[in-house]
Amino acid sequence: KSIAVNTLIRAKIGSSTDLDWFRFTVSSTQRNVRIKLSNLPADYDLRAYRSLSVLGTSATNGTADEQVIINNAFPSTTYHIRVSGYNGAFNNNQCYELIIETSSTAFREGG
Repeated sequence: KSIAVNTLIRAKIGSSTDLDWFRFTVSSTQRNVRIKLSNLPADYDLRAYRSLSVLGTSATNGTADEQVIINNAFPSTTYHIRVSGYNGAFNNNQCYELIIETSSTAFREGG
């Protein structure tokens, strides 16, 4: 599913084999990206791709928030995000929250 940047979305991992895929593009003036996965009802992981290349992975334990930062992204390029349950984790009753934030200023990575 194509999603807009800087817009909060809610979705569910509805079964142990469910994988949620999203795609987005960035503008030439807002080339820094922070992908945040929060309000997790189960242990979910986050992965970001450009074509077949993995650009970042976040796989913290439990229901802690996940985050991937891509600074200096290529404008007008399609990026993909995959949300999955760790070891088949899912919750068909509660949504998680996903937002892709963009900025002209680089996001701080790490700590």
